[in-house]
Parts: sequence; C-alpha cells; structure tokens
Amino acid sequence: MKVVITGANSFIGTYLAKRAGELGWESVLVLRSEQRIPKTKNCKLIVLPMEAYDRLGDLAGPCDCFVHLAWNGTRGQARMDIAQRQNVEYSLRGVRSMLSAGCKRIVSAGSQAEYGPHKEQITEDSICRPNTEYGRAKLAFYEAIACICTENNISYKELRFFSLYGPGDFSGTMILSILRDMLANRPCRLSECRQMWDYL
Repeated sequence: MKVVITGANSFIGTYLAKRAGELGWESVLVLRSEQRIPKTKNCKLIVLPMEAYDRLGDLAGPCDCFVHLAWNGTRGQARMDIAQRQNVEYSLRGVRSMLSAGCKRIVSAGSQAEYGPHKEQITEDSICRPNTEYGRAKLAFYEAIACICTENNISYKELRFFSLYGPGDFSGTMILSILRDMLANRPCRLSECRQMWDYL
C-alpha cells in the first residue's frame, strides 16, 4: 500500500503518518516546510507549497490512496478571509495532478464548518449552510472533487471532523488552554458557555 499525505505535519497528519508507518505502508509525506517532520518508517518527504501542487503527481508518483489534509487559514480571523478560495484552487491542482499520476482513491479532510450553525443535532444528511469563508471553501472543494472523482471512476471519501483535540494539538484551543489553566490553578477564561460543541 502506498499513500500520499499532504499536511503530513499537521495535527491529524502526524498521527496518520505514524500509523501508516506502523502498518508498513509506503508513505509520501508532503509538507509546506521542514517543521515538525513526523517520525515514521518507510517514508519519503516532499517539501512543496500548496500553490505548486500541480507538480505533486510528478514528485510523488502513483499511489493507492491520496489523503489531502493541507489547508491554509484554519484558525481565528483567517477563517473569514476571502483568500480561503485559494485553498480550493490549490487543492484541486493537487487532485488533478495525483489523478494524472495514477492515484486510485482519494480521502480529504472536511469540517463541521461546512454545515454552518444548526439548532438540531447535525448528521450526514443535514443541509450545508456554511457561514464562514472557510466553511464555504471546504464545501466548494468537496463538491468539485466529488464531481471529478465520479467522472474518473475514482473512490472518494471526505471526513468532516468536529473539534478534534489531543496530544500535539495547537496550544491555543479551548480544551488545551483550559487544561493548562487548571493545572496551574488559574481561573479558566471562557465565554458565556452558550455554544453546543461535539469534541473528538
């Protein structure tokens, strides 16, 4: 099994890269910089900015599965920036490049932001009404890649993650900042606690 993983040094990517190594898979780990290189076996590293993803297939070669996790502007005010649309363009470049190289299936990281606010419990059948540029861009990518994969008879799955946390997560998240405050015996800084969230 050969897997190509973009965003391989992200929170999710580092765990996936490690697991691929444990399973004995051949991995191509695509990073935007040489920071936080995952420690895993049987892997090749490619440092490549997202805007150059049209070269990805040539550099990575054919694979059994292309896992696309890379995305710019996932936190704070960047989620409202119109530049989120560039993520769609760059990501589609990577998909087309990998398909040209002989990729057999694709998996991508979606987000609860694609659904937007809902008062009822969200399911896979819930209507998508994103209210951020991030959510709109993620949904646009999903819809575009689903069409491309259908046209090319390629298996495609998107995992829509809801508020992941754990070791290696960004230190500014609510869960980690609360844990840090509690361990230091400081008051926890919270909003009015009126939002409903699911954590994984």
